[in-house]
Amino acid sequence: MAGATPPGSPRSPSRRAFLGGLAGLVAGGARRAAATPAGEWTALYRQTAAEAALCPWQEHAGSAYDSRRHRLVVFGSDTHGTDWTNSPLFLDLDRPAWRRAHPDDAHATYRADMAGDAVAGDGHPWAMHTFGAVEYDPDGDRLIVASHPDHLSPGRFTDAMAGPWRHVRRHPTWTYEFGGGGWRRLPGNAVSCFAHATVLDTDRNRVVGITGTGVHELWPDPRNPLGPWRRVAAPGPLSWGLNAAYDSRHRAVVMFGDHRRRDTVAVYRIGGVRVETMPTLGRRPPGDRYVPLAFHPRLGVTVALVQVFPDGDFQAPAARRRMETWLYDLGRDAWERLPRATLPFGWYMNYHLHYMARQDRLVLLARPPGGPVTLYTLEI
Repeated sequence: MAGATPPGSPRSPSRRAFLGGLAGLVAGGARRAAATPAGEWTALYRQTAAEAALCPWQEHAGSAYDSRRHRLVVFGSDTHGTDWTNSPLFLDLDRPAWRRAHPDDAHATYRADMAGDAVAGDGHPWAMHTFGAVEYDPDGDRLIVASHPDHLSPGRFTDAMAGPWRHVRRHPTWTYEFGGGGWRRLPGNAVSCFAHATVLDTDRNRVVGITGTGVHELWPDPRNPLGPWRRVAAPGPLSWGLNAAYDSRHRAVVMFGDHRRRDTVAVYRIGGVRVETMPTLGRRPPGDRYVPLAFHPRLGVTVALVQVFPDGDFQAPAARRRMETWLYDLGRDAWERLPRATLPFGWYMNYHLHYMARQDRLVLLARPPGGPVTLYTLEI
């Protein structure tokens, strides 16, 4: 396949070399941070009851890593007519503590404005599922949300928005400006990556969105540095429930998983016109949906957290599942599992996995079954 390096080629290390190098990196990590066991997920912080009341956990939310302030920014809501969380929630990672940007707007304030845009409160977005469609733009110092409150459409889960929904002509792409500008709407066409994903192309500082209609990019122009959206490739083999990460080593968007629990990797190479299906002839992780992904630039691999179900029982409770950590090397089209980086529970629709360049490690925000929201870290 174009762009893939065959196993055993001079440019591609063997499996033994890959594992040997990984072992060396793990040992080096242990020397750098003896207090945090390398190669294992370690709990750093657990949310208190008071913090949970201020910033409640949202299974359908997305998140981004704010590299300027070393914090996680979570945005999204369970919605379905019972939850109206529409404020960004901030988790400081130096001294873990939660805060929010503004109070949530009452659903009675949800409306279509004079332009037909869906707005709430004082010009805020509606509560919505976001999944993997939240990015942090470090150059503009802003959050970018490319989703859509689809589950508020009348008759689907709730009729709470039946009145204003009739007058809405556009659900915009939203930004939250951290420099003091607050919420803003991007002009022009809007693309919803609902139940799919976005990534930030860190080489061009451009958002790339995956949808059921193809691959889209926010294409800068003089009037609007972030937009409008343009479609650059047709849809690939994976459907809703996929997630994606930007592989800066190969300048490619790596996609994995979908609602059919496929174990296929699909790749969009920046500047291309199609999405590739990778053959991946060797070992693969189990197929899953809503798989947390993050790219590790030093290792040059995409990290995936994949659920394993006992005896293939997809109805098994979360406490009986486990989460395995896998590494995908696009250059070799090969997977490896980190044997000690396994969590003894599973989850559904949890995208809060990020790489922190400041500490050269991964951070994971999750809620174990029956426990509080917990912050984990992994050094490889």
